[in-house]
Amino acid sequence: MEHVRIMNTASSGDNSLNNYFDKLANKYHSERRAHYSARLHNHPGMLHHAEMGGHSGDLTGAVDHVNHLAQNSLDQQSQAKILAQRAQRRAAEEASREEGHEKRMRYLQEKNRDKQVQRAVRDLSKDSNHQPAAPSMKMRMIQNLKTQKYVEAQRARANAEKADEEKKEKNQLKKVGDWIKAQNNAAKKTKQEEIEKFDEQKNDLKQYLDTITKKHKQEKEAEEEKQSEITSKVRALKRRMSATKRSNEEKPFQIKKVNGKVELGFYMESMCPGCKYYTSTVLKDLITNTDFNKLVDFKLYPYGNGRISGDSIQCQHGEPECEGNTILACMQSLYPVTETDPGFARAFVCMEESDKLPAEEAKRCSQEGKLDYDRIMTCARGDEGKRLAMDAARATENLNPPHEYAPWVTLAGQPLRDSAYDLQSVVCQSSTLSQGNPICSSSALKISSSQILRASSETRSVCRPN
Repeated sequence: MEHVRIMNTASSGDNSLNNYFDKLANKYHSERRAHYSARLHNHPGMLHHAEMGGHSGDLTGAVDHVNHLAQNSLDQQSQAKILAQRAQRRAAEEASREEGHEKRMRYLQEKNRDKQVQRAVRDLSKDSNHQPAAPSMKMRMIQNLKTQKYVEAQRARANAEKADEEKKEKNQLKKVGDWIKAQNNAAKKTKQEEIEKFDEQKNDLKQYLDTITKKHKQEKEAEEEKQSEITSKVRALKRRMSATKRSNEEKPFQIKKVNGKVELGFYMESMCPGCKYYTSTVLKDLITNTDFNKLVDFKLYPYGNGRISGDSIQCQHGEPECEGNTILACMQSLYPVTETDPGFARAFVCMEESDKLPAEEAKRCSQEGKLDYDRIMTCARGDEGKRLAMDAARATENLNPPHEYAPWVTLAGQPLRDSAYDLQSVVCQSSTLSQGNPICSSSALKISSSQILRASSETRSVCRPN
């Protein structure tokens, strides 16, 4: 081919250039050796000058010739590359044309063969009476082969058309299936959105109902609290009116003999100064004395002038007083006063004698009274403490006649009022068990009378309802 020839030409040019350089080098070395020998024997200077001049001329010519050959070689290489590229493109175009021509020829040959087969079949079936000359064995084989190829081609074409139809039908079914699937997904999405919207509306309605219910409950609690406050004020007013009326018509406490122990009730509140004073001056030496406890059944009701509001209690001196009242109620429930054991009495007196908050003194006073502080606080902080505090509140509210102030002392259900400061003497006169009891001896009663004188009416104080 043309591009191969050009590349071979370029390669031969390079080889001739190398050969020329080799020859020139050999010639130069030979002349140098001859010049050296002549200089030794003849006229070295002239010979050297002449030969060097000749050599210089030859060398210059050689260099020019080399440059010319190199330039020709570069031009030949560049031209060879261009010609090679053109030859490659031309070869690709020729190959493409030949391939197209071959396809065209095969198509025409197949078409011509099909026409010949169809013509042969048509001629054979044209006239049944026509009896053509019997073809030779070779012709029959050719005709059979052509017929077989034609049938196979028709069958292949039919199969291809059938495959195309099945493919089209499959694609159509796939499109229908995808459309149905898309419709189902859209319906599911719409249904899910409707469900979410319904749930959202349901939650909004629930929140609205909860808000209305909460608001109604708050209004009801506020109304109950207001009603309870009005009821408490009415009760307090009734107590004041009753106290005023009784103070105008007050009669001395009537002592009635009681067989066995007499019930002694002490209605108080843990932060009332009057209650603290009465406990430290009167009850301290009595309820801690087993001889006195043989005569009475002592009960403490820590509520005083509080107010019941629904399921809770509002104390006169605030929440610390409520906490102290609950602690005292638990102390009495866990460690009651008996004939042989003062129980919680010492711890109760300890707390009443202190000016600190009841909860702050509960631990120290429990230890002094030899009580289990943790057990007491478990009761006070639980449901049992709330129940005991509410029982004391209801018992105070149900007094008849109602209490007028705190401390309020009752003996056998009757209020003692000022006679409460002569409690030892009143108890000894009321109980049939006082005979032979040391607490009721003349000397003991004399000491009690001296204490009454010290607790004069000027030093006594009470806490009246607000």
